[in-house]
Parts: sequence; structure tokens; C-alpha cells
Amino acid sequence: MTRIAVHAVLAAAGLAGACALSACVIQPALPGGCPAVPAVQAETVPPPPPAGESQTWEPGHWNYVGAQFVWEPGHYIPTGPGHGGWVAGTFAPGPAGTCTWVPARWIS
Repeated sequence: MTRIAVHAVLAAAGLAGACALSACVIQPALPGGCPAVPAVQAETVPPPPPAGESQTWEPGHWNYVGAQFVWEPGHYIPTGPGHGGWVAGTFAPGPAGTCTWVPARWIS
């Protein structure tokens, strides 16, 4: 196996691990590379829900559904482990000229 092929296999394995945790979409790359994610839409964060369960604001973000970007508005979610930081969704170049959509997610 060539060095380039080994790197392609390792990159694919890394994407597969990220995709196992969320709904990834794999598509052929467009001429010029993977599609650019649109700019984040401005949104006003409303006051948190009434006292009780601790809530964290999950910001609005783009999702990639059926070969198009769809805006998912922000909302409050229960606070829990794994809400250390927010990573916006993005396309990652994959093996054999593909692009893999890795959805927005919380990281520890």
C-alpha cells in the first residue's frame, strides 16, 4: 500500500468515527472542491426558560439535507456533559474526490 493510500485510509477512518456520532452526508466533490457553508444567520438569543432544569443555548446552524443547506434555528437544550464547546458543521474532503458533511455538534 502506498503512503498516499495509507493516509487516505486513515483519513476515511477518522471521518467514519466522526460520522458514527452524527448524520454525515457523503457526496462527490464539485468542480473546485466541497461546497462552502453559508454565513451564519443573525439571531437574537431569548431569555432562558424559567428556573428548574439547567438550559444551554444551542446556536442556530446550517445543516446539509438532500443536497442543500437548511438553517436550523437556535434553541435551548438541557445542559449536560459534552457541552464544552460548539463546532459548526462543515464539509471535509474525503477519499476518492468525495466531500463528507460533518454536522454541527457539541464537543467536550
